[in-house]
Order: sequence, then structure tokens, then C-alpha cells
Amino acid sequence: QQKLFYEFYQFLTKKNLEINFTRLHDLDDIIKKHFIDSIIIKKILEEQNIPIPNQLMDLGTGGGFPGIPLAILSPESHFILVESRKNRVDYLKELINILNLRNVEVIHKTLTYKDNLNCNGVITRAFERIKETAIRTTNSLEKDGLLIFLKGPNCEEELREMNSKFFSLLLDYDYTLPEIKKTHEKDKRKLIVFKKNISKETLLEPVNRYYFKLREYINIKSINSDQNIFFKKIKK
Repeated sequence: QQKLFYEFYQFLTKKNLEINFTRLHDLDDIIKKHFIDSIIIKKILEEQNIPIPNQLMDLGTGGGFPGIPLAILSPESHFILVESRKNRVDYLKELINILNLRNVEVIHKTLTYKDNLNCNGVITRAFERIKETAIRTTNSLEKDGLLIFLKGPNCEEELREMNSKFFSLLLDYDYTLPEIKKTHEKDKRKLIVFKKNISKETLLEPVNRYYFKLREYINIKSINSDQNIFFKKIKK
């Protein structure tokens, strides 16, 4: 595993010069804020008796975080890396080939609520608001599947938006990334886990009926925003 992580780091830093995945260039910063920030999730989940889902989607994976580190540590699980940008997709496919990871696939797609990628877990890291991911993955995430969010310390408003009969909050865990060198400031994080309470079949209904049901339970107040994925679809 150490060899795989080293090869991952080498390839990431090489390709970062071309694609600019991250603004971090210092070795310690990359290890702490990308690799450790991904690896620590498995440890926390295991301590909380929450196993890594065996079919886990990493939505908006970018440079492969947290999906690739978790795939290295969890060879028994299958990982679906979903990324909309082609240059990152090409990079991810090359990386998976270099690391010979047989439990990872890459899908070039902007996921919508109509897509069905069939998973029992979704994980995101600094991707979008919690409720938007819940909506976006509706027809991909199975009943009793997990929504796992790596967030900053101030996401209380996002949690309130998920006051929902569709999802149960399993974990709201505060932690701080371990310091590598004394000059590092403390990096505080939150790990949020929701469980989906309804089957995908429940949601296979006309888009407008489904939308109004979600609006009732997830507190979506309006569809007149250009940033709202439902508005974009209905507008067409």
C-alpha cells in the first residue's frame, strides 16, 4: 500500500503541472490535506461501526480524492469515480492503470437525478451543498445506502436543509487533521453521514411530482433559480 501511495503522489504532482488539480505544491501540505484527509475517513467510520459501502461512488472526484486512497485501503469494495471534466477523467484512467486498481472504474458524466449508477454509498469532498447531492444521487443510491460528506466545520445550515423523512443523520463528527509540521495551522473538519430511508422505486414518478415531494421534505423553497438542477430540466 505504501508503494501505491508513493506512485499516486508522484503521478499527481507530475500531472498537476499540466492540469492544476490543486494549488498545493508543498509535500507536507499535499500529504496532509489530500492523502491524510482521505485516509482518515476509513478510520473514523470503522471506529463508529460504519463500514465502507461495497459499491461506493465518489462524486466529483477531481484528482481522485477521496476515492483512490480509499480504494487502495479497501480492495474488497468497488469504487465508481464520477467526474465531468475530460482532462481529469483521462488522468484518472491513466492513474488507475499505473496503480493496477481493479476495484475502481471512472465514469465521465455530469450526474443528474435521472441517472442510475447503482451504488449503496456516495462520498463527496468539497463538492456542493448536501441537499444538492441528495437530490442528484436519488436514482443511483439504493435504500439504506449512505451519503458521506467531507465538510468544513461550519455546515450547520446545510444540515438543517436536510430535515428530511427521506434521510436519517447517522453521524456528525468533528475532527482535526493531524499536524505534520509545527507551522501548520489546525485544519478542522466534519464528517457527515446520512442513511437513505426510501427505495429508488419510490422516486420513479413524473419529475414534477417527485420535485414537489422533495420540496416538502428537503425544504427547497423555489425552482426559479438558474442554479437549481430541477429548474434547468423543467425549463427545457
